[in-house]
Amino acid sequence: MNQENLCPNPPASQRQPRRSDTEKAKDVLRYMADKCSYFSLRQFLETVFTSQDGDIQRSANTFLTSGRACGVMDEWAKKIPSEEMLEWVMKKATKACRQEFSFLTDRASRGPHQDDANFLRLSADQVSVSLLEEFKLDDLNSRYMRVTPQFQRLLKGIIGKDGDEENLTEEMKVRGRTLVTSMVLNLRSRRTNYHSVINGLVLWDNRVHKRVHQVFNHYGISSSYPFLLKGLKALSRDALRMARTAAADESKIKAFLYDNFNWVSRAWEATAAHGNVTHDEVSAILLVLP
Repeated sequence: MNQENLCPNPPASQRQPRRSDTEKAKDVLRYMADKCSYFSLRQFLETVFTSQDGDIQRSANTFLTSGRACGVMDEWAKKIPSEEMLEWVMKKATKACRQEFSFLTDRASRGPHQDDANFLRLSADQVSVSLLEEFKLDDLNSRYMRVTPQFQRLLKGIIGKDGDEENLTEEMKVRGRTLVTSMVLNLRSRRTNYHSVINGLVLWDNRVHKRVHQVFNHYGISSSYPFLLKGLKALSRDALRMARTAAADESKIKAFLYDNFNWVSRAWEATAAHGNVTHDEVSAILLVLP
């Protein structure tokens, strides 16, 4: 006799069809209803994922590391009332973003981004010519992408992809995300002021009124006006030091351009408190030829 005759395969008509996942789930629920009548599905799931029992933890960890946990949460999101699910999602997103920002503000000295936190903090005495020359918005955005990835993902999702809004390029969106991140950092901790100091200097260079500085400072966009004045003094000292160093270099050819400007701002309707104003300013430029 051959082996095939000793162990013949049952005919296809006698084989039991493969049971679906739905049928298996029904059997489990029936078993729980029959054998554990006071043990609901909610209690079962809570026990599986909170129990300290080794066997249960191994089964739970197998599920959590399988990559299907987020898929199950997606299904829950479809069936749970929207407001309840949205509130839970926002709480988790807020917690993740708050932790990212805390490493740059209140826990900067012991967090994983200590060097970045120190870079984003400026004192008035640190304002210098090199600070302005080295500032690049793209570099600051790259830093934010690295140290606050979850918050940047949130901003990208809100603003949308390139081309969604009329006349809004990707470059404009990147600059907007960078400014928003800097504002949040500055409002969370006034010491995190790198971008706001640069913005304050730009406003001052464009002769923006003091009250506008103050308003922008309240919004976290610009440094305070007193800080700005101290920073300008430090910037002037640094520029003067560089000019003296260049002027003392005998190996370079130099030209010193000096001019005096006088003009009158006329008031067409003069009053006791408002009349013509005479301006007197001096301009001096030191040119150093290579």
